[in-house]
Amino acid sequence: MARMLAQSVDRIIAQETAALTVLATAEELDRADFQAFYVEAKRAVEARDSWKFVTLTNQHHQLLNTRLAYGAELPPLLAPDQVTRVFETAQPQVSGVARHSDRVAQPFVSIRVPVVREGTVRYALTTLLPAWTFNGVLREQAQDSPNPMGMTIIDQTGRVVALDDTTAPSDPRIGTPAGHIDGPSAVAPLSGWRVVVTRPVMASDTVFGMPATRTERALVGSGLLALTVSGLLAAVLASRLRVLHALATRQGAERDLADIANHVPGLIHRHVQLPNGTLLASRTAGALPAETDPIEQALLTPPAPLTVTPLVPIVIERESRSPDGETRWLHWVATPRRQPDGTVLWDGLTLDVTDLRRAEAALRESESRLRMAQEAAGIGSWDWDLPSGRITWSDSLYRLFGAEPGTIDPEVAVFVERVVHPDDRQAVLAKAQQSSLRGGEMQLQYRIVRPDGTVRWMECTGNSVANADGRPVRLLGIIRDITDRKATEEALHAANAALEREVAERTRAETLLETMFASAPAAMTVVDGQLRYLHVNERMAALNALPAEAHIGRRPQDVLPADLVAVVEPLYRRVLSTGEPIHNLSITAPAPADPWTERHWLMNLHPVRNADGTVQAVHGLVQDITDQKTMEASLRTALDEARAAIDAKARFFASASHDLRQPVQTLFLFAHALHERLRDHPAQALVVTMQQALEGMKVLIDTLLDISRLDSGTLEAEPADFPAVTLMQRLSAEYGPRMAAKGLKFRMIGCPVWIRSDAVLLGRVLGNLLDNALKYTERGGVLLACRRRGDTVRIEVWDTGVGIRLEDQVAIFDEFVQLGNTGRSERGHGLGLGLSIVQRLVRLLGHELTLRSRPGRGTVFTITVPITACAPDTPHPPPLLLAGGGPPLAVLVEDDHTILTALGMLLEEWGFEVIAGAAPDDVLEQIAQRRRRPDLIISDYFLSCGRTGTEAIRMIRAYCNAPVPAIVLTGDTGPERALEAGRIGSHLLLKPVMPDVLQDMIQRVAGIPKR
Repeated sequence: MARMLAQSVDRIIAQETAALTVLATAEELDRADFQAFYVEAKRAVEARDSWKFVTLTNQHHQLLNTRLAYGAELPPLLAPDQVTRVFETAQPQVSGVARHSDRVAQPFVSIRVPVVREGTVRYALTTLLPAWTFNGVLREQAQDSPNPMGMTIIDQTGRVVALDDTTAPSDPRIGTPAGHIDGPSAVAPLSGWRVVVTRPVMASDTVFGMPATRTERALVGSGLLALTVSGLLAAVLASRLRVLHALATRQGAERDLADIANHVPGLIHRHVQLPNGTLLASRTAGALPAETDPIEQALLTPPAPLTVTPLVPIVIERESRSPDGETRWLHWVATPRRQPDGTVLWDGLTLDVTDLRRAEAALRESESRLRMAQEAAGIGSWDWDLPSGRITWSDSLYRLFGAEPGTIDPEVAVFVERVVHPDDRQAVLAKAQQSSLRGGEMQLQYRIVRPDGTVRWMECTGNSVANADGRPVRLLGIIRDITDRKATEEALHAANAALEREVAERTRAETLLETMFASAPAAMTVVDGQLRYLHVNERMAALNALPAEAHIGRRPQDVLPADLVAVVEPLYRRVLSTGEPIHNLSITAPAPADPWTERHWLMNLHPVRNADGTVQAVHGLVQDITDQKTMEASLRTALDEARAAIDAKARFFASASHDLRQPVQTLFLFAHALHERLRDHPAQALVVTMQQALEGMKVLIDTLLDISRLDSGTLEAEPADFPAVTLMQRLSAEYGPRMAAKGLKFRMIGCPVWIRSDAVLLGRVLGNLLDNALKYTERGGVLLACRRRGDTVRIEVWDTGVGIRLEDQVAIFDEFVQLGNTGRSERGHGLGLGLSIVQRLVRLLGHELTLRSRPGRGTVFTITVPITACAPDTPHPPPLLLAGGGPPLAVLVEDDHTILTALGMLLEEWGFEVIAGAAPDDVLEQIAQRRRRPDLIISDYFLSCGRTGTEAIRMIRAYCNAPVPAIVLTGDTGPERALEAGRIGSHLLLKPVMPDVLQDMIQRVAGIPKR
């Protein structure tokens, strides 16, 4: 009895755990929609009388509680250690009995299940069962038992869960320690609780006295025993026969036995084995069916096992044949008992189970046919008992899932995890939960993944069975494979969709064509092979001064003037015969609506082909371009005027360049001289400010003149072949000292290649990039390097400056853009025109300019220049001759007396002895008088009488028979001036020239140190 009670306790706990587990699969928890889940949980509590309320928690606090309104403040966790075990083990947890009178009035037991998503415990779901729930098990057993007995249920912590003699749910003994209780006991394996029966069952509580329970009386009196539970009844009756001898002495035992025998569908008999080994058999009570009476004698014959194992209970089924030849199956059960004198009594029961065997055979045959039908139809059946949570699958259902029968646990969570496609799992869980709680019909389509990886579509159809109060207790259904049907549906759907798309696209195309045809800003028409109009839009109709419908079916000769027909019809016939379109054909002819005015027309004719490619019609498009022609003529006139203006501007800047630079140069020289004379004078600060203003003016004049020449197109590149290292060495000599003065390390890495470019313009590009690096680099260094890449060389300028953000790397090439100096407060950073000129010059040279930069790390500008096919021989420069004796001698040639005076004063301050003149003849005469070879020649380019500075330098060098270092000053920024100066081995400086720059150049070309 204790074991039966333990099983009843576990059955209750299993049912409640299964119901709570189904609730844990709610799809509202997938998306953490706690408000919607609160509504679902309230319904579940209302559907289950045993649940007090439901809580949802994480590891630390409650998330919702159905006992309270949604959104209300929630109390702390009950038994947080049990919640922790749920998260750690991912398994349901059953607590012992507990009391919390501040929250729950009665003693209770808590059941907690994990809410698992994607293999992780996200929440814990808890319900409370009143301990009074388990008193129902004891009350039912007490009602069925004729003898009073004490029954106690004790939880795993040793506290009382239920007592058979309690009458109130709040009995104070519930939840207290049980102490020591004697009596038979059994442990419930699921909960770990123990059931104790304090008084054992008396001998009188047997079927041969008074039936032990109402259930047993019903089984004994049932006429269906032979068909359904004959084996179980026989075992029960056999166990009761052991006390038959003890009851025989009691008064009325025969009457009770006869009464029982009248209700048992079988023969009760006894076999006796005497001490001498003799076996006797006799009928005690009951009988077999009349038609089997001839078999009774054979039943009474002692079976062989009686002589072999005299004290072992025996259960045997015999096959016997009746006199009429019918085969009958008889079930024989006997239990041994030894008497004090050595006699062994075998009291047994024989039942005719032929009908049961036949029913079982029919059932097996029916199941076999059903299984074959299911296999043939691709169907499997399932049966879900909701209170116990037990699910049964047919063998065909296992095979439908690609598994052997019994290899998959038919439990909802396992089935979903191991079989259902990941994308459909939530839908299946939600449907299972809904059906288990609400019942009704069940219809669902989902995908499964077989062990071999194949994906199949399944359709699940089922219905529920409800108990007396309408609550679903069972779900029955079938699952069929609908993969082929799905594939057919999808193929049909795809075909229908493709057809619909094709029809829609064709309709849209037709609508679009009609719309375009009607609203096109040009006259459009379609003519067939006989040149009859098929379509005419409103513009064409207006052009021909004839309604559109009046064109249909007529020919051009019926609509257009004869001279226009003579032009149009041959064009249509050519397209019809050749199939070649005619594009943008310009014709001049009068309009049909205005035959006295010549108009310009642009015609486009396109063939319209049949499916086989033959031309069936011609689509024509006619545009009146008379206004466009007039506009083009106006634009050509305006363009000619603009070009004339640009040429005039170019000529102006070319002529103004020298005149602008001359006075600025004079100001530079006198400002420097004034600075030297006012050294340590209070007014020296004003001179410094004036020099800075002059430097800014020089930069502005140079840059604006350069941009003007670039924009006007008067500046032309003169590419030539030259060694790249020569240009780089010149730049290194020019910028190395300037970098060092700022504390920057400057390096030059050349490569022995000849490149093709304009040396002067490329030098200006690289010079501007080096100027830019010098301005924006405060520490680190600058690198000028070249790298060969195939048939090109990449000349790069690296710096470790502030860098340029990616979003600014386009804007920096615009005019007047200076990053970090938008207010132009830092005049040392120039005007922001250097990179604009670089981009224009690179575009003029046909080279490629790229930029890489990291803010705070530096910038790299790269210019890709082509390499020449072969390098010419490099002539050796003449040896450098230095003037000797006394102060260095400088020769000045300048036709502007003011500049000549200022420049002479400047050179004398620097320690030079100066020979000055307005023409080469003047200085040659002075050189002859001094009898000294000059150490330096400085000459303006444009001299009087049409002579040039390069001519003067050549004359002086020829006279001295030495390559005297020379510098040419000019205000002409044209590249030809630099080329001309370079050809004679001199250096060019553009006016206005700052004194410091001039002094650096003198030191570089003549080797005369600064003073």
